[in-house]
Amino acid sequence: MRQICELGSNIGTALAGLAVRYPDARLLGVEADPSNAALARANVAGYGARCQVVEAAVWDQEAELVVVGDRADALEVRPRRASDPPAPNSIRGRTVDSLLAEHMPDGAIDYMHMNVEGTEKRILSGEAR
Repeated sequence: MRQICELGSNIGTALAGLAVRYPDARLLGVEADPSNAALARANVAGYGARCQVVEAAVWDQEAELVVVGDRADALEVRPRRASDPPAPNSIRGRTVDSLLAEHMPDGAIDYMHMNVEGTEKRILSGEAR
């Protein structure tokens, strides 16, 4: 395998496992939670430049997203509205196409794993290669 992409990398354990199994592959992990993204980066750091973690939410359009609620309740993720107050609980929403164009522009993805907590339909109904 040449290129592997994981959407929803959590703390990077699966990404690290794929890096071990496919030592010649280039890997991209995408994780929305800042704490998990930091742990994922630490967990794949030993694989060098061939393994990258991007902190972003995978979405059906490019948008600034707002996270409403907390993990004890149900989280709502939606595009920021003009009426929303500035808040630290926002994240950049990226399409699969834009992520791949920026971070894996050298051809087809050989394997893609998605763990995006129920937003698969939304993501795949948008722009997708």
